[in-house]
Amino acid sequence: MTVELYQAAPDSLVVRELEVGGRVLVTTLLCPNITPKNALKELYKRRRQVELDIRNLKTTLGMTTLSCKTPEMGETKGGFTVSDPQTPGCSAHHFAG
Repeated sequence: MTVELYQAAPDSLVVRELEVGGRVLVTTLLCPNITPKNALKELYKRRRQVELDIRNLKTTLGMTTLSCKTPEMGETKGGFTVSDPQTPGCSAHHFAG
């Protein structure tokens, strides 16, 4: 995160906290009419599956530990990057290394 982006961030966030299946989820999706509890539960399950898939892929490719210090070096070193799925405008992408 750049200094400018950090400084532009709000001092506080309003969040919605809910318990689903024994887990406490915290989200900025505040309206239960627009995003009901079951929809958030499904979204969490899908996100968790993506995280497991990425972990398995990294293990298969022998990339469980990278020595690079920046995302840019990770791109040049390993040939695989994943951007934060919660950051607007970012997407996961991969390429041959």
